[in-house]
Amino acid sequence: MRLTPRNFPLAFLFVAALMALPAGVRSGQARDYQALSLEDCLAIARERNPALAASREKVNELVADYQAARSRFFPRLTFVAYYQRIDPDRLSPGGASGNQQLFGQEGLTSFAGKQLVFDGLKTYYTTKAAALGKKAQQEEVARTADEVAYQVTEAFFRLLQAKEDVRVAETAVRERRTFLELTEAFFRAGKITR
Repeated sequence: MRLTPRNFPLAFLFVAALMALPAGVRSGQARDYQALSLEDCLAIARERNPALAASREKVNELVADYQAARSRFFPRLTFVAYYQRIDPDRLSPGGASGNQQLFGQEGLTSFAGKQLVFDGLKTYYTTKAAALGKKAQQEEVARTADEVAYQVTEAFFRLLQAKEDVRVAETAVRERRTFLELTEAFFRAGKITR
């Protein structure tokens, strides 16, 4: 295929897709898989399980809620400053004319602070509720982790049981084939087996 302005975008997409593939996939090499132990499976499940990740994220949200509720205990500080130059030859306020020279610079620096003294214990109970919510969510994370561990352990042992069932079935097939060969040998010899 010749490269023309008409088929250039298609060729570019093909080259980009080819470069995006990993080298092992392009060469057709088989991936080398590693057998995992139960502990490895549990570690991977704890790390990558979306339900656990969502529970952990909920704990982080509740910690942020606790910090926000607690922040009302702290003073609020405000700092405002500005500086402005004004033309001293401007008209005076109110339109009055006079020989008085108007000021040419203006500035302000202000620092203010507020401290919550008493809010009817609203902040105290909001903080307490946020702390209890965080603790409850941590318990939920632990429960979810236990549930995930149970499911992974159950799946792992079902896999082991399935492998054992396959091995037993292969042994049974081998024994049946041996018995079939023996029966065919007796049949060819003219004897009857019981």
